[in-house]
Amino acid sequence: MKIAVLSESFLMGGLETRLKGIFKRVQGHEVCLVVKNYDKSNTGLFDDIRISAMDKQNIKRALQSVCPDIVDVHPYNSLIEGAAACMELGLPYVATIHGPYINSQYIKALEGAKCVFAVSEEVESQVRLLAKNANVIVLRNGIDLERFKPVYAGPGGKTAVIARLDGDKYPGVKKCLDAFPMADVIGTGTMLNNLQKEYSSARFLGYKDIAEHFGEYGADYSLIAGMGRVALEGIAMGYPVLLVGYDGIKGFITPESFERLSYRNFSGRGEPNTDIDELFPPNKKLRDMLRKNHDEKKVASQYFDIIEKLFKRKKGDKDMSFNEGMFLKEFKEFVDKLGVNTALEVGCQSGEMSQIVGADGIDLDPQVEGVNKADILEYKSAKKYDLVYSSGLLEHFTSEKAIEVIKKMAGLSKKYVLNYVPNGECVAYMKCKSQTDADWKDELDYTQETLEELHIRAGLKIAKSGLAGQEWAKLFGSEPSEPYLVWVLATKR
Repeated sequence: MKIAVLSESFLMGGLETRLKGIFKRVQGHEVCLVVKNYDKSNTGLFDDIRISAMDKQNIKRALQSVCPDIVDVHPYNSLIEGAAACMELGLPYVATIHGPYINSQYIKALEGAKCVFAVSEEVESQVRLLAKNANVIVLRNGIDLERFKPVYAGPGGKTAVIARLDGDKYPGVKKCLDAFPMADVIGTGTMLNNLQKEYSSARFLGYKDIAEHFGEYGADYSLIAGMGRVALEGIAMGYPVLLVGYDGIKGFITPESFERLSYRNFSGRGEPNTDIDELFPPNKKLRDMLRKNHDEKKVASQYFDIIEKLFKRKKGDKDMSFNEGMFLKEFKEFVDKLGVNTALEVGCQSGEMSQIVGADGIDLDPQVEGVNKADILEYKSAKKYDLVYSSGLLEHFTSEKAIEVIKKMAGLSKKYVLNYVPNGECVAYMKCKSQTDADWKDELDYTQETLEELHIRAGLKIAKSGLAGQEWAKLFGSEPSEPYLVWVLATKR
């Protein structure tokens, strides 16, 4: 498969580091970069086509010369013009949003993408609010844990302030240097000269490859201060990390604050400024937390898995997006908390749910490659899964037949069975169902109690049950309603 990456610039920063980290792990695919502004030091990383202006006509000509199978577009103007070019050429594309800077002019581009990658939940939330029909998946920034190894040697060393020294980050860097005036400053930018004049005791080292610099001089340092990727790199190397926001010092990253700060990509947005009274000791648990969602290997694997699945959908198929975006997020978070390693989706036609949790799938009429064509009532497999689940399946069977399906699911499970079905107490859904002539007008609906009863009759033990899909309910109507779906998680007795 040939992937064209479209970016206004490819210079030195977070976007470039993210793309290098993903595409250095490319296997069996060809990658071409279409770019306007390019750093010569990146030569050789990609086949590259440089264009004079990031407008639709220039982009179209470049893409026509490349003939990609799919295009990965990045902001700013390159996303808007690139999406328009892809639409005219009939090329499928994905988009990546790196920060909360989008506005209404991005809506068409985002909703036309097969998938929108958001680098954090903060960005995901903004995309969903702005482009309600976009298919959004959080794909965080990754760190190469093989390069960024623990090198912290203990307290008593120097402080490293690592940042791009531009106007946006200048106030935060100043506050940090007020607190640590003899720090080593790693980075460059338009405000470098100003900072050198103001902080003559600091040592300004310019741009450095962080992994190489700390691999050689790591024992000289006892603290890293910065934001975003710098925070992740510092954690990976085992240092105490002081989060420096755009307007000041936000405090040390701790196991208790890690997930909250990750929500905004360790930017410090929304966090109060604070004074530093004492050094926070490093905590090995932080590297384990980082490994879960920020391991570059996992990020790259997820990226290519999604790209490949989008490309392999049957030619001529319509967009297979079915599940409402916030429900997909809700579902992924639920499965993540279960801590399962293997999962099977029964009836995974669109492939969206299996895709975001890395599940195997079976369906009577698969619409994505990699899904086995099979009837659950006849399906046999030697492999057993930690979780076997379905969504939008049981309501198409009579109650007695649904019990048979649940029993078959239990036979494939080592631990959990999870089912989502329409909620009979969702007013908007029930009203819409009563008025439609579509096929789903005849599907069954359930309450928590009646769905629990099905699983009990199938010989399972109820672990928990609840409601899901509050935002999905709004697609059926504006009347106040319970969430669209009811679910039951059950285990074998």
